[in-house]
Amino acid sequence: MLLLFIFVPNLACASLTKDVKLLFLTVNRFLKAIVIGLVMKGNSANDAAIQQSGWNADKFRKRLICNMLSEVMAKYEKQITHAIANTVESLLEASERNTWASVRDVFECNTEKAISEFSDAAASFDLRSSEINTKFQHLREFARNLLEMKAREEADAGRVLKRMMDRSKQVFDNYENSMSWYKSETNLDEIERKALSKSLRILSIMAAIRYDEMPDQIENVLYSSLMDRIVLNPSLQKTPMEAVLDPLALDTWEEVSQNSTTLLKPEDCESLWMMFIEEIKPMVTMLNPVRMLVGKLKAMWQWGRGRQWGWQRQQRRQWWQGQL
Repeated sequence: MLLLFIFVPNLACASLTKDVKLLFLTVNRFLKAIVIGLVMKGNSANDAAIQQSGWNADKFRKRLICNMLSEVMAKYEKQITHAIANTVESLLEASERNTWASVRDVFECNTEKAISEFSDAAASFDLRSSEINTKFQHLREFARNLLEMKAREEADAGRVLKRMMDRSKQVFDNYENSMSWYKSETNLDEIERKALSKSLRILSIMAAIRYDEMPDQIENVLYSSLMDRIVLNPSLQKTPMEAVLDPLALDTWEEVSQNSTTLLKPEDCESLWMMFIEEIKPMVTMLNPVRMLVGKLKAMWQWGRGRQWGWQRQQRRQWWQGQL
């Protein structure tokens, strides 16, 4: 008599789709019916017929479990994609100072959550530890590849340039809407520098993926190389010595973590910055009339203050004369 040992996973823990559960239950009932029929009849004719048919219950069991595991893996890959993709995209679009710290939190929390839930589901399949670790590694690599794909999409030159322009415009609009440029203490050069600095920060954030907390000098290099020597006149060229010492002439970033992944090379950042300077010229040019207006307002304010002070002084003098 042929004996079949059928492994039945705990479907309640496996978190499978409804179709796969139904398939497994149907096949399981079919196999049980065969076993019961063979046990009840127990004749050699049935044994011989099954042996000749080439039926291999163990092979079928392994194939079925493999398919079910694939369904489970697809479920958690989808979960990781849903949790990471949109959030990372939003964080990179915002490009704040703590962007990569926030991205790491989202990446690590959601990846470990998926692995933990998969571990509970995989316990029902009686897998070897090496097989489970392989699945864990697959989920981690899937999440990392997803993060890199989204980061490269957001590091597209057109998208980065647009965000830099929007950030500068936001700074200029904030000052214009608040009318703070009418105040005598407002320094329009500082406003312009603040707008450029915020745009440069976007460039430094998108230059590389920071997978760990190790600090780097990308922002400092960009700031010293670009902000401290803005060349608005294209006819001005670097001297040979400046070209040799220019850190932006390199293909890679120096003093960055080995776990970092470059998105924009130094030369790419310089090229984007020069494009940005050209695009922002109209905004900067619009500040010149404002500078003239502020200068006139300051002069008028000082003149008015002087007149008021002189009038008050005259009034005090007349009052004292009246007292005498």
